[in-house]
Amino acid sequence: MEIDPDLAGQALEQALAQFPQFQQYGPKLEWRALMQGGAFVVSYEEHPPREMPNTWDFQNAFAKGYKRLAGV
Repeated sequence: MEIDPDLAGQALEQALAQFPQFQQYGPKLEWRALMQGGAFVVSYEEHPPREMPNTWDFQNAFAKGYKRLAGV
């Protein structure tokens, strides 16, 4: 699946509005193929610390926001 960069940018802006502390890590959305189907995954230029709160919530907001905008 190809990710629309404009929609991904919108989803990222929305997620960063809730979780601005993740901007410094350079998040981006990727599609990873699995045995059956695939999954949207957030990757980072530099990984945030493991103990950083709200990582799961940020990734969820980013991926679900993209899916909503793209109608997936």
